[in-house]
Amino acid sequence: MSALYVRRGLAERSGAIATAGCWTPRALGGHSRVGSLRHNRRVSAVERFLAAASSRDVDAMAAVMAEDVRLHTPTGSRPIDGRERVRVVFGGFTEVLADVEYKRVLAGDTGDSGSATLASHAIFFSSTVAEEEIDGVILLEVDTREEIRAVTVFVRPLPGLQAFAMAMRGRLAPSGRSAD
Repeated sequence: MSALYVRRGLAERSGAIATAGCWTPRALGGHSRVGSLRHNRRVSAVERFLAAASSRDVDAMAAVMAEDVRLHTPTGSRPIDGRERVRVVFGGFTEVLADVEYKRVLAGDTGDSGSATLASHAIFFSSTVAEEEIDGVILLEVDTREEIRAVTVFVRPLPGLQAFAMAMRGRLAPSGRSAD
């Protein structure tokens, strides 16, 4: 994927990919989309995911995911595979993250990945967990069937990541599920 530079809702890059763009979800009081992203039919999966995440509707988030979705968490050493397992982890996320604010979405084609053509979408957010402020990015890979195939979550700074890891461990470990 080509590097994109974002400034106040505009994606700028010399020779940018045709479907690259940056937008703030309209459902979250944002601006209209930039570039040809509005013509990209895969964006609806991201919009549905964001609407579900904004309302903390874990079942609706999972409904947008492929059955064999893969999640990479900021605290786990191994990926979590499968829609149901990922739904459980996202349930933990919704319990531990407070004051979540989704700021913007950055999108661009990744091309072919094995047997599927994927589009990458980076959702930037801020939140608090156990009184620690965090900034994060949720990287979604969406296929042509408008299903999320992979999710990677990044969180910073370190004190916020540590608070997030402790809170998630407390939510998932009692139910017999590992946070890793």
